[in-house]
Amino acid sequence: KVCDRLLAVVELNDCTVEGVVNKLLEILAEKEIPLNNLIGFSADTAAVMMGDYNGIKAKLKNINENIFVNGCICHSLHLAASATANVLPTEIEGFSRDVYNYICDSPKCLDSYKEFQEFVQLKPHKILKPSQTRWLSLEIRNIF
Repeated sequence: KVCDRLLAVVELNDCTVEGVVNKLLEILAEKEIPLNNLIGFSADTAAVMMGDYNGIKAKLKNINENIFVNGCICHSLHLAASATANVLPTEIEGFSRDVYNYICDSPKCLDSYKEFQEFVQLKPHKILKPSQTRWLSLEIRNIF
């Protein structure tokens, strides 16, 4: 039976590649999960996680060459969007805030926005306020 679930949440004293891999192997052993049963691994795309030679991915592939490794698409999208945002003029951020304020401060504009979405047969979406603390809100504000 194939299933996916959160294996454990642990505090690490050694956050090196070896420390993380050793802790993972320790948890698998404690739960009596054979290494052959480990068929997938997903993590952010940082080199320590996905390095081809010394990353956790490489260490797990040495243990089980058939393991499927997948980088986190959200992390990849964030990196790509951030790199894109870095080459855009800084006025874009101010413009996106102005558009948000113009539409969201006016019930008439909000109704027009909703009508437009219905006209083009989109499920209605709220406009997210661009924020420094909301992850990705500025980088992918135009993606539905």
